Amino acid sequence: MTLGEIEEDGSFASDIRCQAKGYLENLCKYETISCAQLFLRIFEKTTPFSKYLQTKGIDLLKVFELYEETVASLKEFYSDFESIQTASQNFVEWANQNLELNESDIIIDDKLPEKRRRRVKKMFDYEADDDTVNFTPEQSFKFDVYNVVIDKIVNCMEDGFKEHGLLCADFSCLDPKNFDEITKNLPKAALEEVHSIITACTPDFKLSLKDLQLELKDFSAKWKSMKRDGRTFYEEQSRTTFADEGEEFEDENEFEEQENICAIGEKKTGMHNKFCINCVYKLLQQYNLYSRAYPGLTMAYKLLLTLSVTQVSFERCFSKLKIIKNRL
Repeated sequence: MTLGEIEEDGSFASDIRCQAKGYLENLCKYETISCAQLFLRIFEKTTPFSKYLQTKGIDLLKVFELYEETVASLKEFYSDFESIQTASQNFVEWANQNLELNESDIIIDDKLPEKRRRRVKKMFDYEADDDTVNFTPEQSFKFDVYNVVIDKIVNCMEDGFKEHGLLCADFSCLDPKNFDEITKNLPKAALEEVHSIITACTPDFKLSLKDLQLELKDFSAKWKSMKRDGRTFYEEQSRTTFADEGEEFEDENEFEEQENICAIGEKKTGMHNKFCINCVYKLLQQYNLYSRAYPGLTMAYKLLLTLSVTQVSFERCFSKLKIIKNRL
């Protein structure tokens, strides 16, 4: 309705009124309504996956599992074109009723337009008639727009994730949240992709897959004790002393919460406990565990922290930069 008022208002410049008329005509097309309904359905499936990629502390194996489920749900759209038609019809009926109640002259198309069939020029010595397939407007929209959009989205997601399932699983093994499971049962194929990348990038670094797996198993088994600093050690000793004397430890809940506080939040919380991937690498560097004890594991964490798993942070920075440069 706003575009209609701009079109009819003579106080606006002629080019602005012409643009408003063009926008209004395109918005009133049934094809535009159908495309909008299609993308609404697509966003319903892709939004949870997109938001998880923007979450801090994500598990890369869960990322790959969400990708597989999202792609599978998108592929189901191929056989669900009728629901898009129904949603489009319902929206057009609702919109036209509201426009009529508001006494507006705007009318939204309730069907796809018939497209004129192109006539193929025939050569003078060509006698046979080519067989032509006459598609309905709905069929043409399904083949030329609906299926093409879904194909494009599925192909883009597969190009970014399909070949990296094993690498995501290897990186998930390096996440300290999974150390308890790794200590109990480390899969035989674990860290194969990480090992192949390390050996390809650093040929002078001698490391076997078995040695890398043994380093991870040993480190994960000792993780709970290795992540303690002096403060945590004395707190545990005090807690043990109170328990031996039969007294209650007032800050027991607070102590349990400290076990799950990241060293990155040290400035805000004052806590020194470490549980994130970045903190594991800092611990290996800080206590010189990388030189002799866990050299291969340190290389694996270097690889994990160097590779750009997602580009969300970079894209967000450029978006903010665009806002600052253009609007401020």
